Amino acid sequence: MEGITLLDIQLYGIFFLLGAFTVKSLSEMMNWSGRRDMSELWLIFLLGFIIHDTVLRPYRIRYSVLKWGVIAAVALFFLYKDVFFIVRDDKLALMAAMSVLPPIAMFALLGIYVLSVFLFKRRLRHTFSHSRMIPTMPVLTTALIMSLLISYYIP
Repeated sequence: MEGITLLDIQLYGIFFLLGAFTVKSLSEMMNWSGRRDMSELWLIFLLGFIIHDTVLRPYRIRYSVLKWGVIAAVALFFLYKDVFFIVRDDKLALMAAMSVLPPIAMFALLGIYVLSVFLFKRRLRHTFSHSRMIPTMPVLTTALIMSLLISYYIP
């Protein structure tokens, strides 16, 4: 029973993101020096997958339009408004994670992430009370793993 099929580049991208998300999550939780701005990393990753989906795979136009349309809508919604008071880096990391996933896993990731942030907002705000904005990288890392597991079992 296999529901999700990933290309090699998507698999490598997921492993890269999981590693970067883990470093950023541990840095946020332990107040390590890795807490610096990683926006450039997420934007370069997004650009790489835009090129991959549009230039290297032009025969999948419906797939690309759906995927990048949803990502653009999420970008406009999250970056325009301070929804849940999430740190800007985490919003860009969410879009980077969505860019590497197929649509079913992308929707699962978005749903799990938004639900988790909504449910655990008070706990996250208490844990990271030094700032007005809430870092949610640990939630995003967990949501990415959960969305991959869920989409693997959906045919």
